[in-house]
Amino acid sequence: METIETQVPGSSKRILITGILLAFLLPSVVLLADRYFLPVLHIDILSAGSFFISRCLLWISLAVLWLYAKRKEQRPFLLWNEKEYDAGFYVAALMIMMLVIFAGSVGISLLIKLAGPIQQSSRFADVMKVLQHNYPLMFFTLITAGIMEELVFRGYLLPRLNLLFKNKWLSIVLSSILFGLIHLGWGTIQNVVVPFFIGIIFAIFYERYRNIKILMLCHFLWDLLVLSLSLASASGKITPHQ
Repeated sequence: METIETQVPGSSKRILITGILLAFLLPSVVLLADRYFLPVLHIDILSAGSFFISRCLLWISLAVLWLYAKRKEQRPFLLWNEKEYDAGFYVAALMIMMLVIFAGSVGISLLIKLAGPIQQSSRFADVMKVLQHNYPLMFFTLITAGIMEELVFRGYLLPRLNLLFKNKWLSIVLSSILFGLIHLGWGTIQNVVVPFFIGIIFAIFYERYRNIKILMLCHFLWDLLVLSLSLASASGKITPHQ
């Protein structure tokens, strides 16, 4: 039976590459603007209102990408058909991925620390001040990251890179590199390498099991854990591990 992946070669390589570039550049502009571009203009947008607007802009970038897939590519946003599994698989997959991500993140932090003191992200500290005690904005931020980033970098980018290069491992690595690079705005090497590692894990899972919903949930839970620990640490409820 013919799959979506063998039906799409009618679209030109130029359209495919343009979509891949859009998938990376649209969220990058939103996520990096306040870190690298707006300070040049002496504009500080880090407030609850502006942070909410930036998350809304990420949803708009997702909508633009969806329209590009529908109108220009003339193909589904998700090229890979979504597979369904039973509840036991969801629970097991979430537990295993969370453990792997936790172990990998700790290992990466230790390796970086061996090279010298770990640089703290001033940007992350500023965001914590904005989100602290603002639970609606915190939830909106977590939902945005979990859904938007998975749809773009796993749901949209990974299958198209695979279609372009005909090499699943190259596609997994490239999509993960791009996922790491959009986190440059946090300002530290750790904030790029850890997302790259998470991108590898998520991309391998999506390539194998073709279920984006599990990845959205896992992404949400991981960010919730990191954010909760960071907020607790900032408020003095726990002692920072670094």
